[in-house]
Amino acid sequence: MIEFALRIRETLAQGLRRDFRAPRNSLALVQLKNAKPSPFGLVPIERVINPFDPGVFGALGMDGNWPLPQLFKGRSKTFLVNKDVIYFVNEEDWSLYPLDLYLLSSPNTLVQTLPAGNPWQLIEAYDSWFLTNGQCVVFSLNNQEMVGGTRKAYVTTTSVFETGCEHRGRFVVGGFTSTNSLPTDWQTYIRSKIDDTIIDQDIKAQNMNFGGNFILWSSIGGGDFPYWLYDLSSAKLSYFIKGAPYGEANPLLFERLEDGTCGFMPMPWQGLVRVVKPLGDGVAIYGDNGIAAIFLAQATYGMRQLKTFGVHAHAVGGDDAEHVFLDKRANLWRVSADFKFELLGYREFLYPMLESEVQISYFGESDIAREYVISDGHKTFHLTSSGLCESSQTYVTSAIYSEGGVVGVANYAEYLDDNETLICTDWTDFQDNLSVKKISWIQLGIRAQSGATYQVAVDYRFRKHEEGQRSRFVTVNHEGAAYIGVSGIDFRIVVKCSEFQSIDLDEINVRWQRSDNRYVRSGNANATNA
Repeated sequence: MIEFALRIRETLAQGLRRDFRAPRNSLALVQLKNAKPSPFGLVPIERVINPFDPGVFGALGMDGNWPLPQLFKGRSKTFLVNKDVIYFVNEEDWSLYPLDLYLLSSPNTLVQTLPAGNPWQLIEAYDSWFLTNGQCVVFSLNNQEMVGGTRKAYVTTTSVFETGCEHRGRFVVGGFTSTNSLPTDWQTYIRSKIDDTIIDQDIKAQNMNFGGNFILWSSIGGGDFPYWLYDLSSAKLSYFIKGAPYGEANPLLFERLEDGTCGFMPMPWQGLVRVVKPLGDGVAIYGDNGIAAIFLAQATYGMRQLKTFGVHAHAVGGDDAEHVFLDKRANLWRVSADFKFELLGYREFLYPMLESEVQISYFGESDIAREYVISDGHKTFHLTSSGLCESSQTYVTSAIYSEGGVVGVANYAEYLDDNETLICTDWTDFQDNLSVKKISWIQLGIRAQSGATYQVAVDYRFRKHEEGQRSRFVTVNHEGAAYIGVSGIDFRIVVKCSEFQSIDLDEINVRWQRSDNRYVRSGNANATNA
């Protein structure tokens, strides 16, 4: 009996299929767990290592409070942020140092609890920083030390913004969530100057408040906005320069607004600004119902609308070279530094995540790919430059690159009992739609021998509307081959590896025979290279 060959290689390097509507016989992967795609085939996934002592973590009440705690690595400090406590982290031994937080309205009063909100976001310009969760803002600026004062970290629930970033020496913040985004003293002051100011009509129409779709930027150095929102007196004066010609009659704020070195603008959509993140030469603005970008135009910013659909909650990750985000339809997108959008897809795998807050962490660039972790506290995926795969590490709130490895807040990898790699292709009929076929042998292209056990099986069915059945798993021999001997019309190829750290698979070769010639009217079927 004539035997035909099917070689599966390209789809292994591409990971999970991007769209469930992929053409028949594409052999795209419908399951890929604990192995990641690369240009060289499937290689071991890199789990996120939780560097903190499990006993300390449990004692601090940091377990199972998705999406907390979160780990942030800034340019001068590393933070671990929980519901009510902010820690500085020493990356040499991963020890934690709680930070005293003071109420901005009563600077000597310690804050014991913080309002619960959304995932925290860090806005940092070396030694000045803000942390916001959409319900409160925690900040520490170096301006106190610059005038001989004592530096503190303050908490406020007024003028709360959802997100922000640092961009070329400026703070850019957005998504004002409080109804009093401009405090009462600010509103009173602006009304008293209403005829003399250049305050935008949009602000006047909103009863002296910034809306949820507003962004606001500081001048270079960041010593004004957003700090001026909390200290009206410094907005009127030159904070550091004694004797400067500013005051009640000539507020410094209005001069800065007039020349555009600091300012604000609404985005061209309704709803909140969710994430503000530097990208290329500009800043990407992700909102509930749209995506825009702002670019420096001399001393101020101009805006360009990019998309008329929004992001799912705060599901954006990346650095200034590339972003990845999840939209409201559960499609994954990649955005390049020149603001070109690439639809990645993967909706069939990510759609269940829309029920939860999704965290996307970018943790660096390896020798073969950029890599992201996408998690909702129940399921986790890794995205590389080649494609998507699933991890058995289900809980990853944040991940960073530190000392040559990936660390973060995640399930402790050493306690996970699911260390098996599982691979399954989509259905194929070998381009022989109606005939009954028999798979005889499956041979794996394993580049390196190890102590791990590889097994193969097939899902098979005789009617295309059926769910199908799975054959028993057969362990491959020292040459990577196993005899299957299963018949059907449609097949899926399934591979298991007992230890995910050992996976090193670049191709699967399937040998099959036709046992039914009722529909054959010409020569032999051609081999397929998927």
